[in-house]
Amino acid sequence: MMTPDDLAKILAAITTKNNADDPYHVSNSDAPGFSLVNTPLKGHNYLSWSQFVQVALRAKKKLGFINRKIKAPAPDSDDYDKWWTADSMVVSWLLNAISKDIYDAFVFCKNAKVLWDELKQ
Repeated sequence: MMTPDDLAKILAAITTKNNADDPYHVSNSDAPGFSLVNTPLKGHNYLSWSQFVQVALRAKKKLGFINRKIKAPAPDSDDYDKWWTADSMVVSWLLNAISKDIYDAFVFCKNAKVLWDELKQ
């Protein structure tokens, strides 16, 4: 017979699995001040920097925010706030991965895809 503790463990495992697969999920270990890479973008190092950033975002299941595989849902969608929260987190990670010397040129980008495209140029 299943005890309440057994049921709680099963529900926690299901919730954790579902959250881990959800690209909108922001985990407790994610923070706006998180550093994706050790070496910030300085301009001349874009190619290697971008590869490291993509690997880090792929590991966090957030790569789709910069390559348009995860598009913004309609503003009236139930998922819009979740998308906006996750996209904002990606924006903060990208901004934290940019040298302070060039940071100001990118701070007003409206979402992760726009910021990523601006950084390419």
